[in-house]
Amino acid sequence: MKRLIGCVLILTLSIVMFCACGLANNPTGFAMGTFFDISIENGSISVNDIQEILDNIDSLFSTSRENSELSAFNHAIANQKIQLSKDVAYLYEKAVECYDSTNGAFNPFIYPIVELWGFAPPFNRLDEHTIPNVNEINALLPLCTKANFHFENGSLTKLFDSCKIDFGAIAKGYAIDKIRDYLIDRNKHGLINIGGNLAAVGKNYNIGLASPRESDAPYLLSFKLPKDYTCSTSGDYEKYFIQNEHRYCHIIDKNGYPTDNGIMSVSIIDKSGIKADALSTAVMVMGLESGLDFCKIN
Repeated sequence: MKRLIGCVLILTLSIVMFCACGLANNPTGFAMGTFFDISIENGSISVNDIQEILDNIDSLFSTSRENSELSAFNHAIANQKIQLSKDVAYLYEKAVECYDSTNGAFNPFIYPIVELWGFAPPFNRLDEHTIPNVNEINALLPLCTKANFHFENGSLTKLFDSCKIDFGAIAKGYAIDKIRDYLIDRNKHGLINIGGNLAAVGKNYNIGLASPRESDAPYLLSFKLPKDYTCSTSGDYEKYFIQNEHRYCHIIDKNGYPTDNGIMSVSIIDKSGIKADALSTAVMVMGLESGLDFCKIN
């Protein structure tokens, strides 16, 4: 089983508040702007280790932290060569692979328009429920392509000051892969949950899926997440606002507008957390028919 698309699905997961440090068989905490929860079945692991791994990832890829490596690049001027760390260079290359394979449906370069719509700090338009005009959107669209970036020998430059990158649709998948490898190296069995991104380590796990809209049912269906596989879900229910009875979500289509093709949520299963994370967003943008076709051949 390579892929699972759930076009009206969202993971049913309990969110647990941050607790004590030290060793635990159910380490929980807050990192990367979300909660994490790891259920270990054989022994325990260090909560401090998990927190440190995730905090380090956030220090590299966060767009909301002014001192992150990605923020430093986004604030750089045009044609300034920025030497990337090994981890950031690796994720950039993976992001470009996903961009190319999905024909831009997954687009890490769309951040200027994400900001325009208010789905990035300081969330002004998101809070005000205001919609950008077509001229604002069309002015930014040419900035949001791979052609404006040059990557060579671990260094990255951009053609325009306003070009920016966002790894928000891939970084949690990267984190899932890192934590899964941490558990595998220690021969641990468990289920990892980082903000709804999952990994089954050492054994299969049954996962419940619930409606992305209000529902009395505890879940719509369940499926078995295979050993050492990951599952990522993207949807229109996390960051959104409603204006004139229309929902505008944080996932931006190629036209510069929030995706609006009838899909509420997509879940993808893959060995790679990075790939599952990126493709769940890409299929949201592609729509049902194109998304199904894409997954059949990939």
